Amino acid sequence: SPDFGETLNAASKQFGELVEEYRDSLVGTSSRFYQGRCAQELGKFEEALGCYEDIIRLPAVNAEFRRWTARTHRHRTESLLAIDKIDDAISRSEDFLTASKPAERQQPEWLEVAYRLADAYQAKIKKGEPSDGDAKRLQSNARNLVREVSQHPNEFRQQAQLSLASLTP
Repeated sequence: SPDFGETLNAASKQFGELVEEYRDSLVGTSSRFYQGRCAQELGKFEEALGCYEDIIRLPAVNAEFRRWTARTHRHRTESLLAIDKIDDAISRSEDFLTASKPAERQQPEWLEVAYRLADAYQAKIKKGEPSDGDAKRLQSNARNLVREVSQHPNEFRQQAQLSLASLTP
């Protein structure tokens, strides 16, 4: 609705002011994240990606910054999928998860990235581009990720539990 769009634009502007005032702090980082979320909700995916890239470039100096970075990777993957940049979504999510610490990969924010990576694998299969062998590998990777997501508390746990049945060979 127009009111919703106006509200998101106003919120984005206010988040932008916080980013300028608190650029090198957690407040600035979280504000930039929410500025990206507003753009994403408005369907302005390239703008959202710009916000997310700004966060990803920052050094993750502590656990809280790393959690914000993980949240950002999840939403970056969603935005890349929305504009059909499936290969970018896959490579960037894989790189992030590979570089993460093993203990982090069990935390909700990382599991949500893994779930969106599984979505990216499925999107690539649906496009029909991969060979049969690659499609089987992507399907297996998606199944493993969804299984992992279904076993730990996170936003997508229930969805993962339900979709696991459809991914089982």
